[in-house]
Amino acid sequence: MLAQVPILWFIAGMILIMLEISVPGGFIMLFFGLGALTLSVLTFFIDMGWMFQIALFLVSSLMYLFLLRENAQRFLNPQIKEDPENEFIGKTAKALTPISDMEGKVEFKGTQWTALSKEPIPPGTEVEIVGQESITLFVKPIN
Repeated sequence: MLAQVPILWFIAGMILIMLEISVPGGFIMLFFGLGALTLSVLTFFIDMGWMFQIALFLVSSLMYLFLLRENAQRFLNPQIKEDPENEFIGKTAKALTPISDMEGKVEFKGTQWTALSKEPIPPGTEVEIVGQESITLFVKPIN
């Protein structure tokens, strides 16, 4: 029975990693799979009780989760430099209609965009884009 323990941890780890690949979501099962694979290696070399194995599995999985999750997400989902949301921030546009808390229109790169501002902006004013939410640009006048 003891010779099967590393194999069981290996199978559990592979199942968890396969679930992470096949199920979209929080990117968490991968680290529990890594914890199970760690236990597979450890139980191959060291004989330990099942309570200690469970505790070590939880500790190693949580350690992987907290230490590697952010870096792994950054590696697997890199920010694209040409991201349309980031393309707008800091650029200038021209107010086509009055802009206030109500919607107005600006022209940016030859296209009309819905715009909002915390302060009133008359038509024809050059504005700086300070934010974007969906297809709405948040702007402020250039002084």
